[in-house]
Amino acid sequence: MIVMKNISKIYSRGDKKVEALRSANLTVNQGEIFGIVGYSGAGKSTLLRCINMLERPTTGIVKIRDMEMTSLNDTQLQQARRKIGMIFQHFNLLSSSTVFMNVAAPLRLTNTPKKEIEKKVSELLNLVGLSEQASAYPSQLSGGQKQRVGIARSLANEPEILLCDEATSALDPETTDSILELLMAINRQLNLTIVLVTHEMNVIKKICDRVAVMEKGLIIEQGHVIDLFTRPQTPTAKKFISTIIDTQLPDKILEIVKNQSIPGLLARVGFVGDVGAAPLLANLSSQFHIQPNILYGNIIEVKNTICGSLIVNFIGQHDKILKVIRHLEKYGLQAEILLDVKQSEVITEKSFVERISV
Repeated sequence: MIVMKNISKIYSRGDKKVEALRSANLTVNQGEIFGIVGYSGAGKSTLLRCINMLERPTTGIVKIRDMEMTSLNDTQLQQARRKIGMIFQHFNLLSSSTVFMNVAAPLRLTNTPKKEIEKKVSELLNLVGLSEQASAYPSQLSGGQKQRVGIARSLANEPEILLCDEATSALDPETTDSILELLMAINRQLNLTIVLVTHEMNVIKKICDRVAVMEKGLIIEQGHVIDLFTRPQTPTAKKFISTIIDTQLPDKILEIVKNQSIPGLLARVGFVGDVGAAPLLANLSSQFHIQPNILYGNIIEVKNTICGSLIVNFIGQHDKILKVIRHLEKYGLQAEILLDVKQSEVITEKSFVERISV
């Protein structure tokens, strides 16, 4: 649906040049909700605005279906943008116009007949739950209602793509959830492709199918959201995940583990979906003569999928623990070795395997 290849964006500020995007590559599939997450200044909003050419890339290609957006002139772009809706953090409503008139504005610009406008606006206000506020003005609305007007307006020209630039950042948590529920409903009902920028992992967790993580103009990690939460690859992704899941073992418990006199390994065991980690662990004692001691755990829901991680102290011989880890992996669990308990040494699985293979 959307393909971005080697996108860079350089701004000139006096004698200085600022590289906002560096060789960004991204593919968004038809009908999915794709998230772009990063800290302030990472380049995520610039990348989003390159999709509809509100920011023209310095280099690179943007394609929507078979249309190369980067090759269009201003007139062609104006036509192409009608199929790309956009909503903003601060709503951008016309303060002197009613809710009805705000939603009707894009249709008036295309000279849509009055009867069609009335029918379309009524349908959209019903879709976003604002039929009774049609004659109200923006100053009379709550923040959530204003954003619903913005969403209705963005859908007026029946777009194929909806771009959301920090659309929930100005809203309280309860209102944010209601807006996210609305976006998911629109995605399902209209098969609308949604690309959203955010710095809030709760937004990514709740509605996104896939996600890209940005840092200093680079896309440093991307993939399915469930993979990001269960197997983050970069320090920045891990920091974002830690705002949702506390993956660090409390120091008090870690100190107790380090002081035990019997051999063992500390590991993080991750699971996704209906894989039951606890029953599998409970059966290890009789099967492998290993004692698994669950020290800490987190369970969350990522877009209707349950996932979580357990910090487990496997007490026993190292070669048997390695067999246990391979056994767990066969059942879809992911095990990451964190610490050699007896040596109080942080190790990797590679070094662990090399050690016991000698």
